[in-house]
Order: sequence, then structure tokens, then C-alpha cells
Amino acid sequence: MRRWILSTTGLLTLVLACPCVAQAQAEEAPPETVDSLPAPAQATATSMPAPLAPAETPSPQISPSAAIARDHAWVLIPYFGLNLPVAAAANSYSAGFRLGGLAGWHVTPRFSINGEFTLDLMDGDTDASILRPHEHYLDFVLSPLLHFRSGKVILGPKLGWFTNSRSTSGSVVYRNVGPTVEARNGQGLLFGVNAGIFIPFHKLALGILASANFRHFTTVDCGPYGCAGDYSLVTIMSLSLVALF
Repeated sequence: MRRWILSTTGLLTLVLACPCVAQAQAEEAPPETVDSLPAPAQATATSMPAPLAPAETPSPQISPSAAIARDHAWVLIPYFGLNLPVAAAANSYSAGFRLGGLAGWHVTPRFSINGEFTLDLMDGDTDASILRPHEHYLDFVLSPLLHFRSGKVILGPKLGWFTNSRSTSGSVVYRNVGPTVEARNGQGLLFGVNAGIFIPFHKLALGILASANFRHFTTVDCGPYGCAGDYSLVTIMSLSLVALF
């Protein structure tokens, strides 16, 4: 009986002691659940690196003349200079002033189509002491241009129409027997060539334009006394100061 009581008492003591031991071991164990929790969303967001801005590629340098050709599809070239008669025209004219310009647009960066208007003021010089009429030419021509070296050099032909008018103060006659020289009007075809060179200057370009003009008269009205000279072909060279806008 005594042995049974001792066995029962030991078993009951073991049953009561197991929960206490388990609770003590749980309290002594490290908090594993805390370490296994994910990091807060705010900390994750702050740890992400900021996105990098795309690198800007440097733009190439553009010369002033190239900027003019690129930014302006139109062409404007006013000029002022001198006309110089050559060949047979040198026997009938002296040098005079020239005023005009070209205006048009670029079909391509190296090719433009332009209209040209020119006023040539000239004086007859066959005998300055007796005959010195005032005379002018008006030219209306088509002048296509080729643009080289970013617009610094231009070259092109010209073809069109001209009108001519001469006036004198009263009737003037030669010392020897000859016809009376009066007012004269004429017109005809013009063909020639333009060549120029420019230097960039701020938003425009300045330069020199050389021209050769060949005027062929198709009609001439010299009054009842006829013309005192041969006006079938008049060759004029010119040199002008120009600006390219």
C-alpha cells in the first residue's frame, strides 16, 4: 500500500511539473519571431537609390553662316556698286552706279531660286565735250544660285529681260555733219553670271558680288534720225558690295 501511494504521488508531481518547465523554457528562448518579421515599408522605400537623370548630349557648334542657311529658307541679297562697260560698250559708255538685289528661297541647303532686279545708271562717253546723255537700264532676271562652303560662296547664271532709256537735254549734234541724237528706248534679252563671297557678321553676312551682263537689244527706237551707234550687244561688268540676310 505504501509503495502504491509513493508511485501515485511521483506521477502526479511529474504531471504538474511539465507545464512549468515548458513555460520557463519559452521565457528563456530568444524572440525569433521579431527577427523574422519583414522590414517596414518606409525603411525599404528610403533605402532605394534615386533614379538617375538622363545625360544630356552636347549640341554641336554651328557656324554663323551655317545657322543662316539653316534658319532662313528665304534669300535676300541687296547690293550697291559700279558697272564697268567692256568691249564695244566701252567706246559708248563710261562707268556708272548700280543698285539692286536678289530675293528668293532655298529649294535645298545648297540651291536657291531667286529673282533679281537691277538699275544701272550710265553715261554716254563717245565725246564728252559734245555728247553726254543720261541713260539707264532696268533688268528683270531669274538668278538661281549654288551655295558652297555653308553659304560663304555663291555662283549661278542669270537670264531675263531688260529695258533701256536714254534722254538728252534738247537736240545735240556732232561737230561734223551727222544725225541728231535724241531720246532713245530699247529692250531685249539679258544673260550673264553672278559670283560672290561672304564673311559672317553677327546675324547676316557681308561680301562682294561680281557680275557679267550681256544685253542683246531686240528692239530699239531711236526716233526719225536713227541710232548713232551699234546697240546689238552691250557687255557690262559690275562689282558690288552685298549683304546676305
